[in-house]
Amino acid sequence: MVSIILLVVAALMVGLDQLLKYLVVVNLKPIGTAPFIPGILGLRYVENDGAAFSILAGQQTFLIIVTSIALLVWAYFLFFKRPQSKMEVAGMVMVLAGGVGNLIDRVANGFVVDYLDVLFMQFAVFNLADTFVCVGFAVLIIGVVRSELKGRKKAEVNTEVSKDAKPEQVDGNH
Repeated sequence: MVSIILLVVAALMVGLDQLLKYLVVVNLKPIGTAPFIPGILGLRYVENDGAAFSILAGQQTFLIIVTSIALLVWAYFLFFKRPQSKMEVAGMVMVLAGGVGNLIDRVANGFVVDYLDVLFMQFAVFNLADTFVCVGFAVLIIGVVRSELKGRKKAEVNTEVSKDAKPEQVDGNH
């Protein structure tokens, strides 16, 4: 049941990403750019045929194969090697959804539609799927660190309890 819920959440996130990209293609592609949050975030239509920051530009077959394999491995760990905490699960679902969203673009179009343009600093134009991947990794890392700290704290408590316990007296009369 939990796996079905995770798949539905991931599908909703992918659907939202694809809906936004569709709206960008229909409304922003003809004009190129549009203001969004003045001085902070603009909208700019970009066809990215590479990976993050346009690395491996033009290498679609390679990117599709590598991304597909990575997403299958990622999904295996999410659904069959269940992460320890809800935070880890949330992060993994976000990364999966973002990866699938961009993979759909790459397979369907030969490029990924990017549209979010940070205006107050020099940065790559990106999309919601990219945001899911980045935020998802951050949430996953925080979740793993928290789980590790809880595990250490629990181990310390167990060690202290065992030190405080009096050893059983062994005598030969029992």
